[in-house]
Amino acid sequence: AFDAQPSGYGDPAFGGNRTQDAFALAYGASYARHSVQLNLRHDNDSVFGSHQTGAAAYAYTFAPEWRATLSTGTAFRAPTLEQTYGPYGSALLMPETNQSTEMGVGYNDPARSFKAVLYRNKISDMISSSATLATCAAGYFCYYNVGQASIRGLTLSGQQHIQNYDLRAAIDWLDPRDDISGRVLSLRARRSLSLGLDRRLAAWQLGAEVQALGQRFDDAANTTVLPGYALLNLTANTQLSKAWRLVMRIDNASAVQYQQVAGYATPGRTFYAGLQWQAQP
Repeated sequence: AFDAQPSGYGDPAFGGNRTQDAFALAYGASYARHSVQLNLRHDNDSVFGSHQTGAAAYAYTFAPEWRATLSTGTAFRAPTLEQTYGPYGSALLMPETNQSTEMGVGYNDPARSFKAVLYRNKISDMISSSATLATCAAGYFCYYNVGQASIRGLTLSGQQHIQNYDLRAAIDWLDPRDDISGRVLSLRARRSLSLGLDRRLAAWQLGAEVQALGQRFDDAANTTVLPGYALLNLTANTQLSKAWRLVMRIDNASAVQYQQVAGYATPGRTFYAGLQWQAQP
């Protein structure tokens, strides 16, 4: 049951009951070089009805360090209460359904690993948001359904251990499209890159990482461009005793000015330090 008062942005008070029940079954097995995983799920939403989803995955180890994978599945996601009844939401919002397919190949040994994954998602009534719509009570940044959308992409990732250094990298090529208009889906970069380097120095574990994101469109019409950016983050931690560890982190160390959503500020350089305690046997 839920009960909420108006926020002052034009959305009405609402109350009532909404239930979501789900039942899932899963089966996994390995036979020599073969592995399989099967999943079934039934969702029953008091507002959006019943939906059945499932997934099937298969993996084959064709060499001691090499493995190929293939999977396909469906998904269902109902709008949240905030997306339906909040000032940015719409009572006309429909649930999102998804059909995905993924195939990949990976290599792994004690010193290094590599993985390439090719994927495709076909989404119906995709729940998205846009700062240029005026269809919600707030009149801006409204949730809405993209009738048909597709997200195709390729991800390459890997890591390498060299003496006291651990290097990792991942790059994504993405094609997120509104299949009806042909435009790029808002707030989704078509290129992203992450690089990381960790080093053990005496009692310290030091690290640096770069997160880079290509340009995105802030709106569904693809008229407002958000420039790409790259952030440098630094980490350090050390074990003070068997139970205590000191952890420190500097995010956006070079104080880059960037935007994830047009008109909304993002943090500059930030520093965090903390103590972690773990019980000992």
